[in-house]
Amino acid sequence: MSTLSQPFSLLQWCPTRQAWGWAVLVLCLGLLGGCGGGGGGSATNAAPTPLSLDLQPSAGLTTTITAGTTLVLVPTYPSSVSSAVLKWNDGTAKSTAVSASGAPVTIGSSLASSAIPYVFTLEVTYQDPTVLRPSLLTQTQTLSVTVNPAPAAKLLTTGSLITGRSDFTATMLTNGTLLVAGGVSSTGTVLKSAEIYDPVTGKWTATGEMKSARRGHAASLLPDGRVLVSGGFDGTTAVTALNKADIYDPATGIWSATGTLIQARRGHTSTLLNNKKVLIVGGNVSSGNGTFAELYDADPGSDTFGTFIETEANLLPRQGHTATLLWDGRVLIAGRSNADGVTLCANDDNIPVACSSPSYNKNIDSGRTTEIYDPSATQNLWSYGPTMAHARYNHTSTTMGTARRLLILGGFGSGASTGEVIIVPDALATTTANLVLKSVTGLNLVKPVAYHNTLYLPASSDNASPFQFLVVGGYNLGDGSLSILQRFTITESSGTFSSNATSTNSLQLNTPRAMHTSARLNNGSVVILGNYYTSTGTVTGTVEIWSP
Repeated sequence: MSTLSQPFSLLQWCPTRQAWGWAVLVLCLGLLGGCGGGGGGSATNAAPTPLSLDLQPSAGLTTTITAGTTLVLVPTYPSSVSSAVLKWNDGTAKSTAVSASGAPVTIGSSLASSAIPYVFTLEVTYQDPTVLRPSLLTQTQTLSVTVNPAPAAKLLTTGSLITGRSDFTATMLTNGTLLVAGGVSSTGTVLKSAEIYDPVTGKWTATGEMKSARRGHAASLLPDGRVLVSGGFDGTTAVTALNKADIYDPATGIWSATGTLIQARRGHTSTLLNNKKVLIVGGNVSSGNGTFAELYDADPGSDTFGTFIETEANLLPRQGHTATLLWDGRVLIAGRSNADGVTLCANDDNIPVACSSPSYNKNIDSGRTTEIYDPSATQNLWSYGPTMAHARYNHTSTTMGTARRLLILGGFGSGASTGEVIIVPDALATTTANLVLKSVTGLNLVKPVAYHNTLYLPASSDNASPFQFLVVGGYNLGDGSLSILQRFTITESSGTFSSNATSTNSLQLNTPRAMHTSARLNNGSVVILGNYYTSTGTVTGTVEIWSP
C-alpha cells in the first residue's frame, strides 16, 4: 500500500477528461466548488470593505449628542452588499431597512438622556465571494451614541450693574425702582457707591454715594419713602463693625448721616415695625453683648426721631437668623448659627425653660429656636416662639401672601433640604402656644441650599392653598453656588402641610448665584443680581429677569 509523499490535493485525485469523460469532470468541478472555503466561507476572511456607520456630520465611532438633538446616521458599504438593516434598542428593540449606501437614516430626537450609550448596529448581507453556489454572509458595524441631558435654557438678562458687587443691600423704592447700595467688588474693595435699576428701561444709573463704605450692612424702607442703611464693615479690618447709619432720599438722590448705632454690628437684621420704628437685632458685634437689640426711630412726631434707642435684649445672640414682620405686628426671629455650641433645656413642647424648672426634660440645639418680639408689650417684649424641627441658619423666611403663614426653608444645618410652616393666628397672640409650627411632609429640595432666595408665587387667591414657591440659586458644600431654580407647591389640609416633589425650573440662571438678591418688581417679574464672594473670586455685574 503506497503512502502520499506530498500534501493532499483534490486536484490530484480528479481523473482526467481522457480517462473518465466530461460527465465526471463536471462532477469534480462541483466538488471543487464545494471544497473551496469549507462550504460556507468566513465573515472574517470574506468581509466586504469598507463598512462604516457614522453620524451626520461625521463624528467618529463613539460620540455624544444632547437630548432633543435629531440623530441622523449614515451607513456606507460596498456595492456587493445585497441588503442592509440598522438596529438599536431605546427600551424597545427597533430596526429599519437601509435603502442605499450613503443614504441618511433619521433616528429622530426622542432618545432620552442616559449615562449608558445607545448602540446602533449596521448589519449587511452579501454573497460569499469564495464560492460559486449561493452562500450569504453577514457583517456588522456598531456605533455607540451617548445622549447627554440638554442644557437648560437660560433666563433673560437685563442691563448690567455699573459696578459688579456682592454682600450689598437691595431695596425696592415706592416708585418701583430698585436701589442697590454698598457691597464688595472683585478686587476686594468695599464700596460706598449706589445705583438704581429702572425696570421700564432695564438700565442702571448711578446715584449719590453713601457717607461710609460698607458691606454686610442692613437696609429698611422707611414709611416716608427714604431708606435707612445701618452697620456693616468697611473692609479696613476683617472684624471691625460699623456703628454708622445713613439715610437715602430718593427725591434728591443724596445720602445723609443719621443717628449712631448703640452697638456696632454687621450681618444683623433690620425690620420696620408698624409703629414707624426699625428693630435692629443680632449680627456680628465688634464688642459688647450679642443679644443687645435697639430701635431706630423713624417717626417724625417722636422726641427721639432720627436716633437709635435701646430696647429689651433678645434671649440669645443671633447670627445667620431671619427676622419677619408678622401680620399682627410682632416680629419672628428664627434660627442661629450656633457656632458657640449652645444647647438649651426644654419642656415637652421643645420650648426652652430654665434647667431648674420642673417641666425640663430634654436638651435642644439652640439653632432650632425662634423668638418673638412684641412691640406692644410693656414688659417681657421677647419670648421664645415654637421650636423648629431642624437647626438652621442662612435660611429664608417667606410670608405666604395674606394667609397668615410663613415658610422657613433650607439653610446650613440639618434642615438644608426641608421646610417648616409657622401659622400665625387671626387674633393677636399673647402666648407662645398660639403660634403653631408644622413640618412640611414630602418637601425635599433637589439641591439642599443656603444663601438662597425663596419667592412666594401668588395664585389667583393669595391666601388659600395650594401655595407655590420658587427657590433661586443658593449654595451647598457639595456643589458650591448653584444656577438652578427649584419649584414646589405646598398644600394645606386639616392643619397639615404637604408638598409635591420639587422640580427644577425649565429655565436656569446664566450665572451660579448665592448670597444674592431676588427682588419682585411691580409687574410681577423678578430681578436677580449679585453672587457669592468671600475674599477671592469674581463678582458678576450680570443681572437676570425671571417672569411668571
